Amino acid sequence: MADNGTYACSVRLRNDPPRQTATLSLFVLVAPSKPECKILGTAEYGQTINLTCNSEEGSPKPSYTWQSFDVQNEPLQRQVITLTNISADTSGFYICTSTNIAGKEFCNMTVSVMPPSMNIALYAGIIGGAVAAIIVISILVYCCCCRTQKEKDYEMTYEGFRFSFHPQHMEWKAQEEERNQGKQSPDSFSFP
Repeated sequence: MADNGTYACSVRLRNDPPRQTATLSLFVLVAPSKPECKILGTAEYGQTINLTCNSEEGSPKPSYTWQSFDVQNEPLQRQVITLTNISADTSGFYICTSTNIAGKEFCNMTVSVMPPSMNIALYAGIIGGAVAAIIVISILVYCCCCRTQKEKDYEMTYEGFRFSFHPQHMEWKAQEEERNQGKQSPDSFSFP
């Protein structure tokens, strides 16, 4: 392609002025080089990707056509095609043709659309946070239930008398279970 240009030819005899000049334009035809197919973007569900096709050489400049083996897909006459909101239906075999009057070349690629990437750290954090929240809520519920429950009274019976202990008042009360059956009075009662 470095030889492209306009060339002039003139013939001149010695000591004569040039009579006529002929010009010629030279345009070297070069078939397209094998194009390089690339995917720009991440081929995951819902994403947008660009399929690019480029021949490094070719004179005149090549035109590009994209084709896939999908019945509904019409060939697209451009170097870059944009696929939006991709899904499993977008997956498939794509062919790019680079063409000029000197020839044509092809490249092809397989597009495999994958589900979104799993971020293990994110999911581990969510699960850990949920477990911690459940533990904290469980402790709070347990504490609230214990506070609303009445404190128990403790009772003991000894030789016909019933003794009750009330933790919140910290006092002992003695009550006679049976009326005077010859037992000691609570005032004179002592524990063994």
